[in-house]
Amino acid sequence: MAKEFKPWIDAMLVHPLPILRKSREEMARLSRQGARVKNDEIAAMAYHDPLLTCAVLQRVNRTPRRGLSSEVTTVDHAVMMMGVMPFFEWVRTLPVLEERVPADERVWQGLRQTMARSYHAANQAFDWAVLRNDAKADEVFIAALLDALPELCLWLAGGGDMRAIRRIMQRQQLDFTQAFARYTDYSLQDFAVALSQALKLPDLYVEFSSGKNVARSRGIEVAYAAELARKAEQGWWDESWPTFVAQVSDLLRHPLADLASRIDRTMAHAADKWAWYGVPPAAAWLPMLPGAWPIEPDEAEPAAQHPVPEETVCLMPHPDMLKKTIADISAHLDGSYNLSQLMARVMVGMHEGLALDRVVFALVSNDRTQVKARFVRGVEENTPLHTLHFSLAESHLFTRLMGKMQGIWLQQSNWDKFAPLMTQELFRQVGEGEFFAMSVFVHDKPLGFFYADRRHNGCELDDHSYTGFKQLCLKTAEGLAHLSKKPHESGNMK
Repeated sequence: MAKEFKPWIDAMLVHPLPILRKSREEMARLSRQGARVKNDEIAAMAYHDPLLTCAVLQRVNRTPRRGLSSEVTTVDHAVMMMGVMPFFEWVRTLPVLEERVPADERVWQGLRQTMARSYHAANQAFDWAVLRNDAKADEVFIAALLDALPELCLWLAGGGDMRAIRRIMQRQQLDFTQAFARYTDYSLQDFAVALSQALKLPDLYVEFSSGKNVARSRGIEVAYAAELARKAEQGWWDESWPTFVAQVSDLLRHPLADLASRIDRTMAHAADKWAWYGVPPAAAWLPMLPGAWPIEPDEAEPAAQHPVPEETVCLMPHPDMLKKTIADISAHLDGSYNLSQLMARVMVGMHEGLALDRVVFALVSNDRTQVKARFVRGVEENTPLHTLHFSLAESHLFTRLMGKMQGIWLQQSNWDKFAPLMTQELFRQVGEGEFFAMSVFVHDKPLGFFYADRRHNGCELDDHSYTGFKQLCLKTAEGLAHLSKKPHESGNMK
């Protein structure tokens, strides 16, 4: 049975949103400057605290505004609407987070860590928006900052559910989105939208929560910045890091060397504000050497203290997202998508739209002898599937698929026929269970290969998902065909 998320949202609505004690102190300091303080100075201070930022937007947008049709989407605009001194007076009425948190150090640690991560992600997203000459880069910053609201809500609601989700992440090697879905039986996106709407946030940020902006550069920037910030918490030496940064470089169409330096500088800037959160910033792990990340005490507790459902919980498909993904790709066949943007959209469509847990897109190598993973979604790092590869010189099921554009659903009904065509090495990489696979051809030449499954954990594949999978593969081929006409992109696809 799905867990009901209404109690979590109610916990955020019973009282005004709490803010960090440091936010209260810094606003009090600024208020002593009186009318001399500038709106953007106030906003810059508020943006350190995602709960204060949310409270400001909530406050100003639920107040009737005469003669104004547009919503207030930034804190400096909100301060202008409220007036500087009334704004400071209002902030003094907000509860302090430290006084609201239960007497549980692990909950407080989780809140601080989530806030620090969201601030780091917001800074990265803002910098990328600036690179793209986004005239409203502040909105991208805020969208990335508020992306952490569902996690903050779970911690504020008591922390037990959040700790259970974190244990699922550790034990099953899932990302937060997947672990949340397994624990609740609905998507993080559904919860994020419901929470944003309940908090009366501007429609712009509700759209970011719903994924409607993921097809646009701004939405992809927010998603990648959030992923970068999570990766950074586990050290910057991880083998997947260079590949991830290269994908962001392709996404932004910005030189890799300069982007890597900008990411480091932005990370250092975010680290300067560590005192706001009291937890080690991502920059603290720069000197780390490779090795296993230590298990946190919270995740290592016996399951009996915070029960985690033992039954299999399968992700739910979102047909509307699948339709929107196909429509978005069709609308960008004019070359306005680069390779990373196209694949980011396809991966979201397969992962969230079709509820396929693990998705890999592998590209044919320059010498056309190998097929190697280039884009992955939902695949745990340091696992064989994360680096899926095979030689085109070998004879097995995957190389047969590369003979022409075709797909297969390996399932129980055809297992005896097709499983013998799989090699031991392929089963080692993908695991033994049913899956979808399909080759991608462009101008009658093999260019790539899709693999997708539901982790072989009891969540069965179905006809609808296979049909959607093939539709997205065909749409990918169509998009890649247009990209191949662009010299700067065709080189990236070889």
